[in-house]
Amino acid sequence: MAARHRCTYTRYVDDLSFSTNERSFPRALAFQDASNPHEWLAGDALVKNIFRSGFKLNNAKTRVQYSSSRQDTTGLIVNKKVAVPEEFYHATRAMCHNLFNHGFAFVAKEGVSKPIADAVVRGKLSYIHHVRSTQNKLENGSPLNATAPFRLYQKYLDYISFYGISKPLLIGEGVTDTIYIKAALNQLAGKFPNLVDTVGGKKEHKLQFFKYGKSSRELMGLSGGTGELKNLLGQYRKRIGGFNFGGSQPVIILIDNDDGAKNFFATLGGILKNTVTGADPFYYVYSNLYVVPIPTTGNAVAAIEGLFDPSLLTTVYEGKKLDLKNKEPDGTKFYSKHTFAKSVVRPNQNKIDFKGFDPLLLAIGQVMDDYASRLAAGTAP
Repeated sequence: MAARHRCTYTRYVDDLSFSTNERSFPRALAFQDASNPHEWLAGDALVKNIFRSGFKLNNAKTRVQYSSSRQDTTGLIVNKKVAVPEEFYHATRAMCHNLFNHGFAFVAKEGVSKPIADAVVRGKLSYIHHVRSTQNKLENGSPLNATAPFRLYQKYLDYISFYGISKPLLIGEGVTDTIYIKAALNQLAGKFPNLVDTVGGKKEHKLQFFKYGKSSRELMGLSGGTGELKNLLGQYRKRIGGFNFGGSQPVIILIDNDDGAKNFFATLGGILKNTVTGADPFYYVYSNLYVVPIPTTGNAVAAIEGLFDPSLLTTVYEGKKLDLKNKEPDGTKFYSKHTFAKSVVRPNQNKIDFKGFDPLLLAIGQVMDDYASRLAAGTAP
């Protein structure tokens, strides 16, 4: 019916929209009320089609919008391009402002502050980002990261990830580090009660782990790897700037102590104005940021896999040997450390000897104690 009358038809659930570039809107779809030119009524053909489909029209929600006025449908502005209403963005920005300055998002109505859950704020930011990024692809215009909504979403993610946290945060070089350390904590809970609780036979970690994913990759520039952690180290002061509430817990960057960390240690040394070799158990950087190198335990260099018993690294999985250096990316003869973490370590964690992780977990505990001391002395944010 829409095509016959040279219209474009769009539906979202039960919300129907018809648009046209014709000078006159087709009467079969809608027409002006003779007694009130500003009121429009649904056309007979449209009403019959809706009725035959088993529905009825909501006359109170039937309206016509002109090209000279703001055209909106399903919460979006659709005049020349798809956009989120400015008032929606401004309200979301105000929620973020309250979160950054008071520790929780809220809206003030009639002098009363109504708290807004972080998940709701993130949902609104994600919605705005989705609309803007989709439109940007259609237009092939300026870089999306140059827009204010994009920067606001970045700022929000930096806050909830690094500054508005309720537990110490550990950022490894990838998801494999998280798997290793969680497994080690589960087995060594009795030795490190400052890092893990056992409640009703269930292990509860006193640490939280950075979650790598699409949002961290596209908005935070973090998908894993030493290079990205070096960038975070250099940008951290700027990225937490403007936050006036939080910083009660440390953020710990965990870095392999090998040749790949040379540039990272050089950046850290530049910040600390000292030579960094990676020999110390931890380094306090500034604000709530720390760096913990993988303990070398007598070796010249150390990656986190070196904390396992050497015999575990010789495990054959599906007829293949472990390739820690990723020399064979197609995996015909060897398997990767991701497979090692997910298919060897995780399912066998109750049988693996994790005593090699003792120095690393000890250093993480020392960081937590050091930061608590700095907070008590007033030398941290």
